[in-house]
Amino acid sequence: NLVQSGCDVSVLPYDAIYASNTSTIPIATLAEASQRPGQVIGMHFFSPVPKMPLLEVIVTPRTSPTATVTAVAYGKRLGKTVIVVNDGPGFYTTRTLAAYMNEAGFLLDEGASIDALDRALVDFGFPVGPITLLDEVGIDVAQKVGPIMEAAFGKRMAAPKALEKVVSSGRLGRKNQKGFYTYTGKKKEVDTSVYALLLLRRGERRLLLQIRVVHDAQGVLHLGNRCLSIGPLLGDLRLACTVHLQGEAGDHVAGVAGGVVHRGHLAAVETGLVLQQRAIDLHRD
Repeated sequence: NLVQSGCDVSVLPYDAIYASNTSTIPIATLAEASQRPGQVIGMHFFSPVPKMPLLEVIVTPRTSPTATVTAVAYGKRLGKTVIVVNDGPGFYTTRTLAAYMNEAGFLLDEGASIDALDRALVDFGFPVGPITLLDEVGIDVAQKVGPIMEAAFGKRMAAPKALEKVVSSGRLGRKNQKGFYTYTGKKKEVDTSVYALLLLRRGERRLLLQIRVVHDAQGVLHLGNRCLSIGPLLGDLRLACTVHLQGEAGDHVAGVAGGVVHRGHLAAVETGLVLQQRAIDLHRD
């Protein structure tokens, strides 16, 4: 608000750096309102901030080297793993993650159950499932990201309609203790009342769920490789592909980031075969 109101000069010290935690809005857009655009930079933290090690520092063509160095140094002092990326809608992480989260929303619309969807992606190697992540980040935040990404990249990045009904019902996620999961008891469980908002046909599309998960996993690998070839990362920082991945799957995607593309695709195929067999088992049950 300081930048947008033109007060950054009168309120902030001359050498102050204005850092935004936006996950989507181009930093250059924010800097347009500043009289010192060279000192406007992005510092995108990840939820929950105390646990997530990554910090995405976003620079524009007008960002000063001093601002960049200061932001990186500050992130390292906080104990974060810092990557520096060029500016653009969604930067690196949200641009990649949006496709993944959109697929989760489409699967909800098509009848996938919340727990099965989260479990499938955790089994694949993600630290948490996409629906759990929605609750952590804020369902309303995810809903606001959608139109920005669609405006930048077209209908292929259009968000599903599922989130609109959930947000309009007052469910924002963990921050207001109302989301896809319950937060009042000792154990977090799926809030089954949310299914009425999604008009799901539970149990009808389990096989479709697993097949779509395999397809999406392969798509994430392709997208990660494509983004790296476009060049959003600076220097030798090749860590962004492991943002939301751990374990063996993280190693394979990190291989894609380092240029070992075939290894990442092989991992997707191997994991896909496992998931497809699991789908057959679920369908049989």
